Amino acid sequence: MLAHRRADVADLNAHARVVLRDAGTLAGPDHRLETERGTQDFAVGKGVMFLRNERGMGLRNGMLGTLARIEGVAAGGSDTRLVVRLDGKVAVLPGAEGRNVAFQLRDYRHLAPGCASTVHKAQRVTVDRAHVLATLGIDRHVAYVALNRHREGVTVHRSREEHI
Repeated sequence: MLAHRRADVADLNAHARVVLRDAGTLAGPDHRLETERGTQDFAVGKGVMFLRNERGMGLRNGMLGTLARIEGVAAGGSDTRLVVRLDGKVAVLPGAEGRNVAFQLRDYRHLAPGCASTVHKAQRVTVDRAHVLATLGIDRHVAYVALNRHREGVTVHRSREEHI
């Protein structure tokens, strides 16, 4: 899901979390983890987006994955170990477990929920299907980027409150 404003992205991610939890896609409890963007809820099965390049781990800014395991959640969260199954075609580093990347949260905190993103952040991302929230702030340049993030299909959604 793509939106122009961060507030819309936060709302979309919150809604997606409820839908995924109700559908049984998220496994186990929610864990509140401290990221670079503040405390956020994560659960096994949740999509995540990497927000910073980390060459040693083979990560690129904007890369997507799915949380496969959360281990060692402690009071401060710094000893928490995350295992993320990377989406799409990725170059696997020597010693990596398939398409999984594992890391301590204290070493890499640049994560965000990966169900929704700003159009700007998604410029390097290609997905099978994209859903775009059209709001009044989207100009033709932003719309062009948003409408070209998909392989198979794109659906544009609008807000009744903003489009009279």
